[in-house]
Amino acid sequence: MKDLIRRLTNTFPQATLFHLSVLIFRVAISLELMLAHGMKKLGIGSIRQSTGPPYAA
Repeated sequence: MKDLIRRLTNTFPQATLFHLSVLIFRVAISLELMLAHGMKKLGIGSIRQSTGPPYAA
């Protein structure tokens, strides 16, 4: 447990850990940008506007 806390709070992380964390961050940002901007044009991830209440017949 002490080793895990020491690794997480280390101010000078190993290069591999740093590169892996930056890669994960960049992939997450890329996915967010694709969903927010690119996929809307294809109709994925957008919310359709309803014309009236769902219970109206």
